[in-house]
Amino acid sequence: MIEIGDGIYCETGWEGANVGALKTGEGAVLIDSPMLPRDALRWREQVSEVISGPPVLLINTDYHFDHVMTDSLLCERVVAHALVEPAFSAQDGEVYVQMAQGFFPEIDEVSKQEISRLRPGYPIITFSENLVLNLAPD
Repeated sequence: MIEIGDGIYCETGWEGANVGALKTGEGAVLIDSPMLPRDALRWREQVSEVISGPPVLLINTDYHFDHVMTDSLLCERVVAHALVEPAFSAQDGEVYVQMAQGFFPEIDEVSKQEISRLRPGYPIITFSENLVLNLAPD
């Protein structure tokens, strides 16, 4: 993880989406989630080392599995575009395993089992064009 600006962090070393975190006065705002469960747990640990408390929001920039698959391991409060929810409704853990296997043909059995238990983090806040989030400054 690197700090690319004051209180702005990113991780680009995992398969799938790049992820980010913003430090606010209320806690961390996460941007997307790592694709594999072990990476999500490591990401949460890395973020907690620089931003105290649990994440307060997770913003999905896309509905593709590599951006959302481990949302439920990171934060219950997900923000996403309104078109994301229908896509999430059609997915479950088995679909995620199939997608991950397509991405990682040599995926290990432990990862398959972890992925099969995942469920999408359904957005509690959706928007269709613009959204302004007002959080306490750090």
